[in-house]
Amino acid sequence: MSHETKVAFLLIDMQYGFLHPDSIHCIRNAAATVPSCAEAIRIARKKEIPVFFIKRHYRADGSDVENTRYSQWVQGGRGLSPDSWSAQEPDALRPQPGDYTIIKPRWSAFF
Repeated sequence: MSHETKVAFLLIDMQYGFLHPDSIHCIRNAAATVPSCAEAIRIARKKEIPVFFIKRHYRADGSDVENTRYSQWVQGGRGLSPDSWSAQEPDALRPQPGDYTIIKPRWSAFF
């Protein structure tokens, strides 16, 4: 019996809103991982492993911001809406043709 192994590369929340020190949602030291993430993406693409970019976007009106994060979101300038700088990713982590992008509705990409 043959078993086929399925592999994918998932990159989660690597947007300026979580990387940039001016963002209220910044995760300490996350920006330092960008070069390693870019290298891992390069290797995955070379090996033809599907690459998924999982991102968090909030509606401009804030109707989908988690209750526990809403006041921080308002205070921080209402970031992570699709048209904001904070929702964008560094050039090295941009999806390319053939990659997948998933917009997650909550903190967890697995919820």
